[in-house]
Amino acid sequence: MSIARKFTWALAACLSMGSAIAATATESFVSGTGTLDFMSNEFRALRLLGISTTYQLPDGNPLPVNAAQYSLLTRSATLTFDGGTISAIDGKASFSAGNSQLALLAGRAQEDEYGTPDYELPLLINLVALRNISFDLSDASISADITSYTGTTDALHLASSFGRLTVFKAFTPITDGTQGLVIDGQVSGSTASGLRLTDEGADIVLTELYAWSGQPLDKEAPSSLYVLGKTMSWGVASATGTFSSSVVPEASTLSLMLVGLLSITAISRRSSC
Repeated sequence: MSIARKFTWALAACLSMGSAIAATATESFVSGTGTLDFMSNEFRALRLLGISTTYQLPDGNPLPVNAAQYSLLTRSATLTFDGGTISAIDGKASFSAGNSQLALLAGRAQEDEYGTPDYELPLLINLVALRNISFDLSDASISADITSYTGTTDALHLASSFGRLTVFKAFTPITDGTQGLVIDGQVSGSTASGLRLTDEGADIVLTELYAWSGQPLDKEAPSSLYVLGKTMSWGVASATGTFSSSVVPEASTLSLMLVGLLSITAISRRSSC
């Protein structure tokens, strides 16, 4: 092979290899934390709702380690995220907290034969458990796996499993920080305007918490627990997270790289002949 032809082959190989350097940068989740702050919850102020992350639920499938922690002093639940993704549509992040469990509880005294509350008997309990909580900064929503329990403080039993649903959604888009966008590997944002129950969330959560002895909730009266629970702010949520960048060649550039390698191999073989 002439020197000119070898040079042409080598040049073609180098151009192919050079083209293959073009690649896409991907963001990988590293870590993150979030909070659900229930300080603005009117049900808390009226002592109609309890919140716990330590309740042991009798469904035969307890969480090995609850990643959520709740502070009675600050009325805030803290989540440790174990996963995160970035939306291809708007570039905003969403986070998941696997093995997280937040219990919403409502209690009332049992009544004697005359309809008078008997506080010497165990309290009646309705409980809604939010598990594997996730926070989507694209639409400012909180989702979870939902199960409900009923019974007394001495003996709770599983009532219903509802699967996964969006429980809360903010009045307005995410604000503060980076507004949910990943900038230099960092993302942050909060629901400054507060969280409301979604329609499906309200039907399940409020009914399971406050429909005692099978009595349906009044969904029309402005002062009813259902209307109050559906229209009020249940609190605010915030999240921060870290992503790392990595460069991954696109499929088309990988094929160009292969052409370049094959060209170099062909030149080497021909030169040795």
